[in-house]
Amino acid sequence: MEDLGDLPEADQAENQFKRFYHIYFKEKLAAEKAGKVVSLWKCYWLTFWKTLALGGMMKMVGDLVGLVGPMAINIIVLYAAAIQEGTLSKPDPTKRYHPTTWEFLKNGYVTSVVVLVATFMQSTFSNNFNHLAITEGVHLRSALQCLVYKKALKISGIAGIDTGTVVNHMSVDAFNMMMLFSMGHYIWAVPFKITLLLMLLYMQLGYSALIGAATIYVLAPVQYYICTLLSRIQKEALKVADERLQRTSELLQGIKLLKLYGWETMYGNLIQNVREKELKLLRSDAIYVALNTFLTQASSIVVTLVTFALYSTIEGKPLASSEVFTGLALFNQLTVPLYIIPFVIPIVINAMVSTKRLRHFLQMSEVDSNTPWREQEGPAAIVEYNPDSGSVLLNVKDAELERKRNILGGSDESDGVFLPELMNQPTVDGSVAAVVQNGSFTWDFNSSISVLQDIHVQIPAVNSAIETYYSVSGRHAQLLSKELWGNVQISVACTPSVAYVPQKAWLLNATLKENILFGQPYDGR
Repeated sequence: MEDLGDLPEADQAENQFKRFYHIYFKEKLAAEKAGKVVSLWKCYWLTFWKTLALGGMMKMVGDLVGLVGPMAINIIVLYAAAIQEGTLSKPDPTKRYHPTTWEFLKNGYVTSVVVLVATFMQSTFSNNFNHLAITEGVHLRSALQCLVYKKALKISGIAGIDTGTVVNHMSVDAFNMMMLFSMGHYIWAVPFKITLLLMLLYMQLGYSALIGAATIYVLAPVQYYICTLLSRIQKEALKVADERLQRTSELLQGIKLLKLYGWETMYGNLIQNVREKELKLLRSDAIYVALNTFLTQASSIVVTLVTFALYSTIEGKPLASSEVFTGLALFNQLTVPLYIIPFVIPIVINAMVSTKRLRHFLQMSEVDSNTPWREQEGPAAIVEYNPDSGSVLLNVKDAELERKRNILGGSDESDGVFLPELMNQPTVDGSVAAVVQNGSFTWDFNSSISVLQDIHVQIPAVNSAIETYYSVSGRHAQLLSKELWGNVQISVACTPSVAYVPQKAWLLNATLKENILFGQPYDGR
């Protein structure tokens, strides 16, 4: 890895994320002001439009230059036939002769040189286009992965998002958008090239070429129906993939418990059933993709056969060798965009589905950071290490911050350590650890109906972390679990030394009484 060198600064994920997030944040504010939903497609375009436009120009020039070779075949064949038959016109050597540009290009040797130069140009433009498209696709993937990660850090627990869903967004959805940027230009390049090829075929073979090309439109409704089925399968496959990752994450997180109770086989079968459902969808997807590819490849052969079969009947003259070779070269180029279509369509479908998923994920509610004890900006401070005690101190060197620390209960004899997240925090009596007043709890954040109302709770202060753990452990932790936290409308006050650490509740293979006591002695009073 050391021999590869460092990644250029412009290509690093941090810079690409800042570049994309600047546009996204601006569009998000504008959409919220207008009462609309931010458009990720617009963010894609505003961030990468310069490179996309440059790549599109290179693609267009490369396709145009690539048509020089097929059209030059007609000139070279006619030139060779004229030499063989002795009908090549020769200028009078006794007179000065200046050939026109067309006469100069009709020379077979000159045309061969032009084809060579055109081939070099076509390769140069195409390779540079592919480089730009793939590079910007990687940049977009890095930016989306960072954006999803940033959102996952702030997303509220009531959203019900698990680790598997986040991983899917960062891997599958970001990859789908990268593939769209790599192949997205073919959305317009394929119709553009097909139109040019049909025009050139009409110039060479007349109406028979247009009649042959019309067979493509006969297969278009079938391909459209197949693409519709592919879109549905992709949506369902992504949902099943989310479920599989979710169950796998749950298994890995609780592997110790599963081993203790011997539940490995049961949970393994659950994941296997989901995987079989996913494989069934992937098999259907592969079958439809193969069918779409077969129809596309067959259409190019059918077009060629129909065109050559009708040429003599419609045009009223036999096929010439120059027209046959030129037509075959143009039909051969026609197979390239037709071959790409089956690959581009699933990529576009996947990108549309992934963008909808990402938009829904980015719209989810976030944790409220406007609590009284949270500051948007931390104070200027210096981290110092005390070698005698082995402790790390955050020493504040600001008089105003020292004053706030003293208000929160600090004394002149304190060690000078100040935690910025405790600024302006409401304090309670020292015998009480936390107070909940007028609490309102619901399972659904968007629901106006509360499961619990007018809840008043006082958690007494304890002297050790062990007692604190047992005071909210087991089934009692359900009151504060994220599933029931939901739409919380409460007034909470707590001492600066209290923090809430959520715990996933689980049942012991025991009686209800033992689950409630959770190993503590029973007090009949």
